[in-house]
Amino acid sequence: MYRIFVYGISPGVPEVTVTGEDARHLLRAARLRRGDRVTVCDGAGTDYECELVSAARDAAVFRVVGRSASEGEGGADVTLYQAVARDQMDDAVRHAVELGVRRIVPVITARTERTRDQAERWRRIAYSAACQSGRGIVPAVENITRFSDIAPERFARMIFAYENERGSRIPDAAKRLGSGGINLMIGPEGGFSPEEAEEARLRGAALVTLGPRILRVETAVCAALALINDALERNNGNE
Repeated sequence: MYRIFVYGISPGVPEVTVTGEDARHLLRAARLRRGDRVTVCDGAGTDYECELVSAARDAAVFRVVGRSASEGEGGADVTLYQAVARDQMDDAVRHAVELGVRRIVPVITARTERTRDQAERWRRIAYSAACQSGRGIVPAVENITRFSDIAPERFARMIFAYENERGSRIPDAAKRLGSGGINLMIGPEGGFSPEEAEEARLRGAALVTLGPRILRVETAVCAALALINDALERNNGNE
């Protein structure tokens, strides 16, 4: 069943109107017909099962036939601070959304290769990934920020994946931080500079290893998020 987001749906509303690009996609690409059903999420964790009742050129009206809590939320509250990666950013954003992050902050670091600001593109990718993966929210993609401009207090609850770290691992760091919100920092293709790693350490970040091998950016995102989610699920199960 197709899934889209329509914000601001009032509880108990009998119909939902879909407009713009989503309506064009459903009517032209997906070729929905009267009586076909889609899932409309309000972006706040509630799903509405809806049946198409009428359509115009750029609008579709759906009758609400069911309402339930979104099943794609819950688990760790993670904000991904992702160093901008020229050729791997799209996949990093897509996989991060699929693995449950709540927010993505693109970061310019010392070794970030020069690239255009593509925040709007990444927001579209996040929206598509949220639809595909059954999320109950669309994670926010913030404007690009510089490493030096990250608020100091963010480092106190940060897991900082650093290729030269050899001791601490993500499961231990995640368990120490608990489920009160975790900031995850992943570097660019060339990794972090020693100065950035030391600054993060001094500000309270937990520097961790992802193992002895060199990972692509999107692979590091998947590995780190999977480890965080698993560690917190195990930790919560033992409480």
